Amino acid sequence: MALTESEATRKAWLVEAISAIQNAQLGNLTSGKSSLSFNGRNVTNMSPTEMETLRRSYAAELTKLERKEQGVRTRTIRCIG
Repeated sequence: MALTESEATRKAWLVEAISAIQNAQLGNLTSGKSSLSFNGRNVTNMSPTEMETLRRSYAAELTKLERKEQGVRTRTIRCIG
């Protein structure tokens, strides 16, 4: 199943956001430190726990979009009888 235009845009943003969070967790932020923020907070001011929670949340959303794109995110109920 194809993603809508807004879902495709969101998916691309999620990939970039997850990558940025992982770089921040590893301490590899070399450029854009002052502009990288989530929910109005600069990523350098977040605790490691907050960054991991945010990363997991975005990863779960990305997984849902990828499953939808692959056509495996359906609610099929099988009746055996």
